[in-house]
Amino acid sequence: MVLRGADRAAGVLKFHTDARSGKVEQLGTQPRVAWLFYDPESKLQVRTEGSARVIREAQGATLAWQGLSELSKRTYCGPQAPGSMAEAPTSGLPVELESRTPTESEWAEAACRFAVVECRTEVLEILQLSFSGHTRARFRLGPAGWEGEWLVP
Repeated sequence: MVLRGADRAAGVLKFHTDARSGKVEQLGTQPRVAWLFYDPESKLQVRTEGSARVIREAQGATLAWQGLSELSKRTYCGPQAPGSMAEAPTSGLPVELESRTPTESEWAEAACRFAVVECRTEVLEILQLSFSGHTRARFRLGPAGWEGEWLVP
């Protein structure tokens, strides 16, 4: 999954997915999520925990869909869900779409398969790696805003 947006003030991270994917079904029954980021240059690890909600076309995913490149939109043109079994290597696209641009109706069908997942961060942990000793902090979102504490790494 690829981070597609972040709202710092709201503590929201977003990614795009195919609405037919297994993760969408899983989030419907258990909306808890975690993200892990690592920057090797700064030796900084960030982990977030929170809850997710899936946003479909009618609920506000249309604007995100319109902002996608044609290459990204093509990902949603396949008739089968991501992760479906295949007998041979495949792009997932119908053969006729591998060499042409989808029609308006094909784009509309693909848009119905597109979803945005918004993840509201409730816990944020930061681990700074250092030769002289690592440092670690945890922040929790409470009624008064973010509250932090130091942890032993």
